[in-house]
Amino acid sequence: MRALWTGYVQFGMVVVPVRMYSASKPNDVAFKTLERATEQPIKQKRFSSVAEDKEVDDFVKGYPLGGDKYVVIEDCDIQRMQHDKDKSLNIEGFVDVKEIDPIWYNKSYYLGPGEAGDKAYKLLFQAMHNTGKAGIGKFVMRNKQQVAIVRPFHGVLVASTLTWHEEMYPPQLVPIGPLSDVDKSEVELGEKLVQHMSIAFDPQKYVNEYRQRVLDMIEAKSQGVEVAMRENPSASIISDLRAALEGSIG
Repeated sequence: MRALWTGYVQFGMVVVPVRMYSASKPNDVAFKTLERATEQPIKQKRFSSVAEDKEVDDFVKGYPLGGDKYVVIEDCDIQRMQHDKDKSLNIEGFVDVKEIDPIWYNKSYYLGPGEAGDKAYKLLFQAMHNTGKAGIGKFVMRNKQQVAIVRPFHGVLVASTLTWHEEMYPPQLVPIGPLSDVDKSEVELGEKLVQHMSIAFDPQKYVNEYRQRVLDMIEAKSQGVEVAMRENPSASIISDLRAALEGSIG
């Protein structure tokens, strides 16, 4: 597996050379856009907004100032903004993972030891594993600064990027009435139903069934077989909440 990022994890004066790898991969069913008449891929072309019949193949980044004005940004301009410390994930402190709500999590990456970093890597792993803590800090990857936590996971270190605070909408934007509107006895029934349906988490149990149905449909159509539309019963909302709770518990 090719490393996506090579740098350092630092805590105090300890420097841990690391290599970062993807911890997950997209598994979507990919389609191409075809011309219906020929069933062949279409080509995407870009044209100038000034001379609409002129195809453009020389691109540059631009930051909009408003109206038709832009600041042109070259790759070298971005590179000048980078510092040596951008190659380092500097742990600013250690936190209890339970304090971080899952809504803040973005994407996770495996961290492997870099050159001559095996001992320091294992030291950091054991220290966090034994204390139940995770390190939190910032680093730059692909010209974008990330805030991330580093934690032990099944024998390796994992870096999980988090959503920046200013990028998160406040939950108060969601329209909802007072929580006290729910009857206390119905809440108790809801708690019993939660306990009744409690299970151990096993990620292998959750299979992408929709993806498999799409692949089966593609296979059938490639053989000239038309697939009938699935008939799924729609969910019906029971107006009597108490009856629905009691019926679910059994």
